[in-house]
Amino acid sequence: MKEVFDEPLRQRFIDRSGFGDYFSFPVAEVVRLYRAARGAHILREGDPVDRLIYLVSGRARLSESLPNGKSVLLDFPQATCFFGELELLGVPGETLGIRALTNCWLLVLPFDTCRHALLNDVKFLRFLGTYLGEKSRRMERTIVRTHGYPLANRLAEFLLTAACGDQYRERNVDAAEYLGVSYRHLQQTLSDFVCRGYLEKQGHSYTLRDVAALQQLADAMQQGRP
Repeated sequence: MKEVFDEPLRQRFIDRSGFGDYFSFPVAEVVRLYRAARGAHILREGDPVDRLIYLVSGRARLSESLPNGKSVLLDFPQATCFFGELELLGVPGETLGIRALTNCWLLVLPFDTCRHALLNDVKFLRFLGTYLGEKSRRMERTIVRTHGYPLANRLAEFLLTAACGDQYRERNVDAAEYLGVSYRHLQQTLSDFVCRGYLEKQGHSYTLRDVAALQQLADAMQQGRP
């Protein structure tokens, strides 16, 4: 992740995202613009978090390493969202690993210069409370979908979320754990998608061939019908 010193571009991201509306102090005077190329670390697992990060463009991959050495895929955050908000509030816990799934643009507020202003900004804290509540509800809905819908629907949504362009490259073992199914069940459903023409297998990756069909399966969960 590298800082980009381009004032017109920085201001354009601030204006387009409405970032300044979250604060009552002149945040545009202190916020920095960063770019994370696809695959680059946004936050390294276990490192101390010293900044509030706002993803204004792109998608990321959130994961955690377990004591047994396994890496667990947790989520695919996408613009717009925050990283480091819990660390700002002093909530204890290990930093999770975040990598750019696509090229990402981020607005960054360093804690060493902005923590006091952020923690004393009533407007921002009210917004942050609402943001964290909505984030919690989204996680609850994800859990409900995991237990309440067939794998075909959930896998279609996962493929659309995890793919970079039309290319899907997640490891089956990670996808199976994320979706809460057996490795064999996942493979069978992927094979069925290939037979139906939704996907084309290419080595260890897949190409999305019928995005409309996958989207229809994913949308069925939002409409309440498997």
